[in-house]
Amino acid sequence: MAYGRPRQRMNPADRRAQIAAAARDLMIEGGFAALTLRAVAVRCGISLAAVQHHFADKGELFKHVIELVTAEYDERYEQAVVQSHGDPERRLRYFLNYLVCEDIQSPRSAGFFYELWSLAYRGDVADEAMTQLYDLQIRRVRDLVCELNPSTDRQEALARAGVIVAAADGLMLTVGAGKRSELIRQDVPRDALVELMVGLATQPMAQ
Repeated sequence: MAYGRPRQRMNPADRRAQIAAAARDLMIEGGFAALTLRAVAVRCGISLAAVQHHFADKGELFKHVIELVTAEYDERYEQAVVQSHGDPERRLRYFLNYLVCEDIQSPRSAGFFYELWSLAYRGDVADEAMTQLYDLQIRRVRDLVCELNPSTDRQEALARAGVIVAAADGLMLTVGAGKRSELIRQDVPRDALVELMVGLATQPMAQ
């Protein structure tokens, strides 16, 4: 009697990553309501008990998805650090180019953030997760503004960083995946939008 090859067991870290990826896809495709542990189990081809072994409930799984999304941006920022060779302006431009010219063009990224924004408006868990994610980005840009403009007051640097991060993210609504705004119709280059944000970071503080 012939037997097929036994199914290889996935190590815990890979299994958690698989579950989180499935959860993220379900959110993108059907909203937060579509994200259930049972639906994740079906998507992964495993039992509900196997999902619950790693994540006790939907809230815990959602927090882990946010952690993974944050880690992806951390990785991109670290790449910006390496690519910039110590030049803060190059680091900022590299990171903003990623956000505006690549990240917001991805339906996967746009779909996730549209859902996250909606959840954050209605729930404390999502609001806290989103605040932590954006605070990290704002602090990074603030520090770059301070490097580019050593005379800039840290509070003004923080204000500039807030506008830059909000602009980068808000552009998802006008030039992001699937959008057809006036900016798209008039063929405004995305790198020109990046340069405007870099300019805000580099311009001297008003006396």
